[in-house]
Amino acid sequence: MALLTSETNGAAMVNTGVTNVVAALRESEQRLRWLTAILDSSDDAVVGKNLAGVITCWNTGAERVFGYSASEAIGQPVTLVIPRDRQSEEGDILTRIRRGQRIDHFETVRQRKQGGRIEVSLTVSPIKDAYGNIFGAAKIARDITEQKKNQGKAGAAAQYLLWAFEEVEKAGNEKAVRHVRIALEALGVHPVR
Repeated sequence: MALLTSETNGAAMVNTGVTNVVAALRESEQRLRWLTAILDSSDDAVVGKNLAGVITCWNTGAERVFGYSASEAIGQPVTLVIPRDRQSEEGDILTRIRRGQRIDHFETVRQRKQGGRIEVSLTVSPIKDAYGNIFGAAKIARDITEQKKNQGKAGAAAQYLLWAFEEVEKAGNEKAVRHVRIALEALGVHPVR
């Protein structure tokens, strides 16, 4: 009888252990689905790469930004999206990542599948294993092409308004001077009078 009780207790312990492992696996699976959903809902390109610069992860944002599907990009060198005249940037980025350095908001140019160039802001972070060893990098690329175009237009408008300010000031039209000054200040330019 004692042997039967011991076997029953042992089986119960194994069953509890298995139940705990299954629960932990389900929780990990749910966490992984959650993280995948977050990555795929991002408008920004999120790209994982190893220390050789080979793409290991490619979200739907990267598909939209660069035009390559995940199956086309994963396994390819990240230089796939770097214009030839900027290829040296990748070596510099990988050197800094290997040192454990993070790169914040590095503005540069990248290339789409069809060859068009886009301006991007990159943030690149080292990825570490459970022991703190760096084994790759996570790169977030935000397309800032339109933002840069708008900044250029605002700069051109400000230059024109400065010229207009000088002209209406010379003409002595105080009302026009006030209006042009307000427009300039709205663009962040404060003319000295």
